[in-house]
Amino acid sequence: MSEQEVFEQVFVVDAPARLTVHNVRGSVEIKPGEDDKIKVHAVRDNLSGAPELTLVNISQADDGGVIAEARYDKPYLVPLLFAKPCKVHFVIETPRSVSINAKCVSSSLDVQSLEGNFKLKTVSGSLTARDLSGDVYLKSVSGRILGERISGPVDIDNVSGVIQLPDGDFPELAVKNVSGNIEAGTPIGAGPYVLTTVSGKITLRVPAGTRCSVSGKSVSGRFLTALPATSLHTSKRHWNVEIGGGGAEVIMKTVSGNCQLVTPENQHAVEPYLKVVPRPNRIDLLKQLENGEKSVDEGLAQL
Repeated sequence: MSEQEVFEQVFVVDAPARLTVHNVRGSVEIKPGEDDKIKVHAVRDNLSGAPELTLVNISQADDGGVIAEARYDKPYLVPLLFAKPCKVHFVIETPRSVSINAKCVSSSLDVQSLEGNFKLKTVSGSLTARDLSGDVYLKSVSGRILGERISGPVDIDNVSGVIQLPDGDFPELAVKNVSGNIEAGTPIGAGPYVLTTVSGKITLRVPAGTRCSVSGKSVSGRFLTALPATSLHTSKRHWNVEIGGGGAEVIMKTVSGNCQLVTPENQHAVEPYLKVVPRPNRIDLLKQLENGEKSVDEGLAQL
């Protein structure tokens, strides 16, 4: 048997394309290709495990969906108890508009430059999603999640790993982590934005001038912000803070770790503080009223 074995198939697909991927060890990369085809290229490393127990299946279902999987037939014979699956490396090209359901164990998963619906899961492997547009669900156990330039609602569930979501555009966001920091950057849309972690720091990066209503709690952490508050109610473990007069709901919760709201220009977060609005000079205000630069109602509101 050769050191490597190559598997390759090309399927004609109708829109919207559908792809299901499973891998037990190795790597998976999914990227855009031709509009009406899904191309699957897989390489099995026969020296990295038991090739006779590592089965590669590349096929098309009756409904037109494409399946690419590396399965491991667990041994039952005593001499094979210590066998392990071979590494299989998938490179898959799909139409730009696609629905993907991918699950990897002991394998990295990298999906990029596509639009549609994405359900991506890893166990003991990194998960990277770049330049995706649509509904995105990411789940990982013992692995880092990196989501760059994602546009659309995002739901993330992670156990033991850092979550990084820079340069996103999330109309709503739900992130849950058990052990690890959460970092996200996005303009604030309709919301809500819910970020929770048991052991770790939460940092949400928003544009200057953002309007939002922030609430949350922490057992041994604080809420810090680089934006002035227009309404402020805080206690040792809870906070309700309005930024810019209030807006979309932002909920940040952690057991051990600070929660931060910052901007790209100002990363220095401090204890929440009220925005001080200077009172106008009365003589200047009367002149503005006399010249018609302000209405009577605007003048009274500033007094």
